Amino acid sequence: MTDGVHKGLYGCLFTKQYINIKHAKCFLEQDLFIRKWWLDSKSISYRNVEGYSFDGVRTEEIWVYGIKLLFGRVNYLTKPSAKYKPYWEYFGGVSVRNKISVYITENGSVNYTYYDYLKENIHEFFPAIQLGFRLGVKF
Repeated sequence: MTDGVHKGLYGCLFTKQYINIKHAKCFLEQDLFIRKWWLDSKSISYRNVEGYSFDGVRTEEIWVYGIKLLFGRVNYLTKPSAKYKPYWEYFGGVSVRNKISVYITENGSVNYTYYDYLKENIHEFFPAIQLGFRLGVKF
């Protein structure tokens, strides 16, 4: 998903251990991840997005990194002997993440106050609940 303004990168290292629980193919997964998204000197305006507004030339750089611990189940859509095995899996778990954000607004307003130059540094550390599903093909 994109908003047409930001650029982004995502990287992840993970391990996945499969276990059988009552004939169900389950897994335990640990993920280390890092994300970065940014925009450089764009003239943009947001009004009251989560209680925050700005209008001006904007530069942003956001880094998020953390770890996820997931437990899930794999459901194969073909016979075990098939060469290609489409599957879907669902999972849940917890994560902790660290978010570092730098926002620079030039010749514009932030929360309806005008600034020639304003630099905001925000550091957040928080836990999160993970829920999701994936589709794939096993070779």
